[in-house]
Amino acid sequence: MSRLHDLASHDKPFVTTNDLARYWCVSRRHIHKQIEEGNLPAIRLGPRSVRIATQDAIEFERRSRFTPRSYADDERDSRDGRGDRTRADDAAERGQRRR
Repeated sequence: MSRLHDLASHDKPFVTTNDLARYWCVSRRHIHKQIEEGNLPAIRLGPRSVRIATQDAIEFERRSRFTPRSYADDERDSRDGRGDRTRADDAAERGQRRR
């Protein structure tokens, strides 16, 4: 299985929810939620098999201004001390509780 590096140059007509989740650095559940809400068109091939047309993924990305997290972002986060911190970590540091 090849890893998705760039939607615009992706040569296959379809991508999987797993491919998009890794590419956009979100959960598969988030991708499925977008599909369920009608924001991201998809084709169901079976009870557990869903495919998204590459062109639909590109259009969704453009419409939502949703972009993959780049390696440059990872480098910047490690330099500014954020690293793998989560929102909960940030809230705890500010003395806030998660609701």
